[in-house]
Amino acid sequence: MDDPKNLRSNFENYLNGFSENVQDIIKQFKFRNEIETLDEAEILFSLIEKFCSPKVELHPDKLPPLAMGYVYEDLVR
Repeated sequence: MDDPKNLRSNFENYLNGFSENVQDIIKQFKFRNEIETLDEAEILFSLIEKFCSPKVELHPDKLPPLAMGYVYEDLVR
C-alpha cells in the first residue's frame, strides 16, 4: 500500500510467496488474469485497500470457519 505505483508487481510477488497448493488454486481460478483486469480498470489499489482495512478481520481467531466459507464463496462468485 505504501508503493501504489508498484502495487501490481508487489501484490504478484506476495502471491508468489504462497505454497505450491495455493499456487494451484490461484492458477485454477485464473486469479492472475483478474489482477490484470483490476489493474487495467484502475481499481486494484481500492480493492487491496479494502482488504487491508482494520475493519476487515479475516484472522481465524476472529472469523469462524463457516463465515470464512461464505467469504470464499462470495469471492469465487
